[in-house]
Amino acid sequence: GRQAIEELEAITEEFGSVVSKLQRVDPQTYLDAMPADEHSRTIARRLEETLRTVWDDISTGVVRIQKAIDAVSEAIFAVAGPTPTEADRVGIIAARDALVNLCEMPGMLLQQLRMVRDLRKVIDARVQEDAARAVAAHAKEELDRLPEDRTAIVRRLIGR
Repeated sequence: GRQAIEELEAITEEFGSVVSKLQRVDPQTYLDAMPADEHSRTIARRLEETLRTVWDDISTGVVRIQKAIDAVSEAIFAVAGPTPTEADRVGIIAARDALVNLCEMPGMLLQQLRMVRDLRKVIDARVQEDAARAVAAHAKEELDRLPEDRTAIVRRLIGR
């Protein structure tokens, strides 16, 4: 439990401010920059949900793990006699299992941070693709107009 708390604190120190800043970005900002399609909406929604989960783990994880450690101690100290009853054993095992589950949080958090990174890469690539398409379309329009513009310039030069 203590090791999980230390790992979580280290992750929070390293990534907490970045996650906080990313979470404050309105998903519409990403949608406005990407192609307007279902894939973009799915990516933006996944990023928003993942950031919300990461932020929840960063902001409450240490407290949740500490409460689980305390719950294991309380379950052990609640044993009244020299041998635990079946209910005591069930309580201790349930508290321990909850703690073990929460101790996996730092590893899961790192996976979620990788997912955030990967989603941002996808967003960046889609934004670049969309920008490249827009530039290509604009260049094509310019090239399509070019012969007419040349003719107009020549006519002006010769006075027609």
